[in-house]
Amino acid sequence: MDILCFYLRDPFEFLYYVRQRISLCEYFRAASEISYLAFHLNQKLFKLPGEDRILIQEDVSQLIDAHFPVARGYMPQNPSTGRLHSKWSNSKFEQVISQIKQSRNPRFTDVIFYLFDLAGAGADDLISLMEEVKSKSLKDGQSHNASMVFEKGQSGVTFVCEVNEAEHLHERLFKLSVLRKYKSKAGLWLGLGCLKESPNLVDIAIFNKQPWHYDEILEKGSLTGGQLRIPKRVKIGRNDSCFCGSGLKFKKCHGR
Repeated sequence: MDILCFYLRDPFEFLYYVRQRISLCEYFRAASEISYLAFHLNQKLFKLPGEDRILIQEDVSQLIDAHFPVARGYMPQNPSTGRLHSKWSNSKFEQVISQIKQSRNPRFTDVIFYLFDLAGAGADDLISLMEEVKSKSLKDGQSHNASMVFEKGQSGVTFVCEVNEAEHLHERLFKLSVLRKYKSKAGLWLGLGCLKESPNLVDIAIFNKQPWHYDEILEKGSLTGGQLRIPKRVKIGRNDSCFCGSGLKFKKCHGR
């Protein structure tokens, strides 16, 4: 536990590791917890394409054996010290996660976990897309948006850069995310948005992990000429399920 807390000091990173260990307990096998942790720090506990099960060799734990005493100041630096952590890094991706954390909304734990899942090429592609969209808005003074699909269509991200106030950003991001999720028949969808003049890449985030189901209203929705068109719904009662698919009653979700 001492070693786990030393390497996973951020609560989100600690809980993410616990989630991966539990959800992939039958997929990854190792002789010691240190081997699991070393593998996670080096390349993450992700399923590998085409592999039914992964056996982590015990010598992987030597990465921590070499790094931990040096990190604690018990031994001098040596060539083996730098082999533990993954070489991938993206400072702007880390900034996006930090900006989401600052909301202090406990429901956004799922958002951060989802972004952790994208770490690597997926995260690089997402940041490039977000920067491109914001750059367009800064150049022409117009609102722009784009979406990316991940996990063979099982999830995706919509990013919106809005030139108007936050209220317009929230409305546009919500509608676009709902429609894109439905059109993609995805189970998970993340919406990220920012204002054109904001120094942040993310000023607002929304997340929906409800299973996809047919919806007559959304089936008729369309995106034409940059304008989102979704037919108006019948008025929703306070105790009805919220239209966003959160599973909460309307009065406890968007009805607030």
